[in-house]
Amino acid sequence: MTDKLDCKIVDCHCHILPGIDDGPPDRETSLQMLRQAEQTGTSIIIATPHYMKGVWEPAWPDICRRVEELQEVASQQGLAVQILPGCEVYADMAFLDHLGHSPPPAYCLAGSSYMLVEFPVTGLPRYSEDFLFRLQTRGIRPVIAHVERYPELYRDPSLIAQWCQRGMFFQLNVNSLTGLFGPDTVKVAARLFEGGHCHILASDAHSSRGRNPDLGGLLKRLPERWRPALTVLLANGSALLNDQPLQSAPAVMPAKRRWFGWLGR
Repeated sequence: MTDKLDCKIVDCHCHILPGIDDGPPDRETSLQMLRQAEQTGTSIIIATPHYMKGVWEPAWPDICRRVEELQEVASQQGLAVQILPGCEVYADMAFLDHLGHSPPPAYCLAGSSYMLVEFPVTGLPRYSEDFLFRLQTRGIRPVIAHVERYPELYRDPSLIAQWCQRGMFFQLNVNSLTGLFGPDTVKVAARLFEGGHCHILASDAHSSRGRNPDLGGLLKRLPERWRPALTVLLANGSALLNDQPLQSAPAVMPAKRRWFGWLGR
């Protein structure tokens, strides 16, 4: 699939930094992940360690320093993948106090105004929309991480439409489409993808196994009929790097209309 797509692969959600969160425990694992990514066609990785109050609270200068250090070691070993700083921010009002009124790019993706935001998988907090709005008042454009994990969003297309209209963007994990988390997750992820409710595809890699950064290899496993949408989504990776608007992928007709619910109608 990817050899037919005239777009470089930018992995906008990847836990590649060693010893900073629940990603790779050491530098050697990070280097293994970088080799995997490069071998399968990834050109740029945005390092997105977690920021979660009381669990992982990396300072933005520390994230940038760690990215520089890993990039230097990777270059010494002949790896050409470019690593850029970012973060996966847990939606918590306390983070806004930590952020203060610092303008982008603090905790944003690769120096852009886009910020990767995750919510608890148990349900969207009551303050979710307020949190996102307050980010926007600081000039930040929220990108909702792994949208396929939030039942409120994938069960309610009107909520997705409202958030899109309010300037939110959605990221989907490719390994959710290829079966790593089971058939139920595949169905949910495919419904979102085929419905055009996605702007960014990423690996959300945490290790050199299981959830690894083989984004190019995963893309090759996706159906050929998804190619037009994939072209748009891969181009969005480059657009994000240049802080340009992200485009919604075109909806895709399911191969077999077996599903019920809002996408089956």
